[in-house]
Amino acid sequence: MEMLRRSPPGGSSQQKGTPDTAVQVAMAPPSEEPCSGCGFCREDVGTGDAAVALSLLPHWWRQLFGLNGDRDLLRRRVGSESWSALEHGAHVRDMLHAKANRLERIQDGDRPQIDDVVIDAPRAGDNDRDAEVVLHVLGRNSVRFVKLVVDMPPEAWWQTGRREGREVSALELVREAVHDGVHHLRGARAQLVLLGATPVRDDVGEDIWGRCPIAT
Repeated sequence: MEMLRRSPPGGSSQQKGTPDTAVQVAMAPPSEEPCSGCGFCREDVGTGDAAVALSLLPHWWRQLFGLNGDRDLLRRRVGSESWSALEHGAHVRDMLHAKANRLERIQDGDRPQIDDVVIDAPRAGDNDRDAEVVLHVLGRNSVRFVKLVVDMPPEAWWQTGRREGREVSALELVREAVHDGVHHLRGARAQLVLLGATPVRDDVGEDIWGRCPIAT
């Protein structure tokens, strides 16, 4: 079953720059409003944008983790209940794997159950991982996800599974994955800024859409 982790209490605080809960990111019903925590609008990701957005996630995370070689900051937390940047990245690594599995089930099954399993904290040991290994596996999981998306016939985007009593389409699942990846990216950046780092800003908008977002 899918493994999604909830961000710590207070995660939605704009003052602290921490993200809304991963549960809210992953399971909120579709909305045309941008996410209040990261500014991302899932509805801007259409079937023609999905593979591009997924394939760029590793680039954005590697860019964030650069820090001019000062990677010790990646393991530091602002508070006892906050996540480190490395833990945010490890979550995205695992999320891509889990949601790709869910996408395969939607493609292969007849409205399968794809309920999420919620974990209230980062997985034990994630903060001890090597950042380069986390980035490598995140990239590998992204490549697998992109291949699934590229190989999907047009009608497959509208196939569904059931989660929490509602239908979830393949397109919605892919949108969730991109949103979750960007949400945690910006949450991790906010943590690094609070720690005194000056990471580069991501180029999510320009990389996917340029100045004019593409609708579905």
